[in-house]
Amino acid sequence: MPREHSLHGTRACTAALLLACVMSLPVSAAPKAQTQVTPTERTHAQQEYMIGMRAYRRGDWPVALQHLRQAAKLGSTNAMVALGDGYAYEEFGNDHTRPLAIILYRAAAHRANPAGMERLGFAYLSGAYGAHQDYARARVWLRRAAAGGNSDAMVLIGNMYCTGNGVDENRHTARIWYARAARAGNSDAQAYWRDHAQSALRTNSPPVPGMFPGPCMTRQPDVLGTMGGHIRHVPLPR
Repeated sequence: MPREHSLHGTRACTAALLLACVMSLPVSAAPKAQTQVTPTERTHAQQEYMIGMRAYRRGDWPVALQHLRQAAKLGSTNAMVALGDGYAYEEFGNDHTRPLAIILYRAAAHRANPAGMERLGFAYLSGAYGAHQDYARARVWLRRAAAGGNSDAMVLIGNMYCTGNGVDENRHTARIWYARAARAGNSDAQAYWRDHAQSALRTNSPPVPGMFPGPCMTRQPDVLGTMGGHIRHVPLPR
């Protein structure tokens, strides 16, 4: 096993070695596919993930990084997403290592993790984490995440239709996606509907059924609410 990398040491890696470097893997290795993970490894991966997330929440980045790497190597896609979040917000590195986030999100997304799909879709939508802005790819990944039950992806799809980013502007379709997100338990979408309904009632103008209730939701949902216990709102491009 190669020597453990420091928090900032990964910036010396070449692009071809980034994922192997951040995972502390040999060049020829890769995170295990879910079908290759034994029940024992899956249990171990979950244990490492939970230890890593407890360290993440208390801000102990070296310990979090160590255990999340181990969990990811054992096939935990949630750990891949959490590692990506840590690099995205420079808790495991700096501006030079931020592009590792997109690599980790992509690894999770291709292993059918809805949160990984949502993060990858947001990266293509906004051009974040060094990704090239690509609305077509954003739409594909966000729809896959939404199909997997990710309510943040539903909000982002609604925003695309509301603002006309990458699709024809359609406020009715935006409303449908916001409503789906609210029904799926997204607190931002629920607050949005509640606030605009109350606003309409205060002005004695109840919303007409089927009509768009208010302005676009122009803020990115809580992308770390589940994984890291943080609230990180990132403005969407207009």
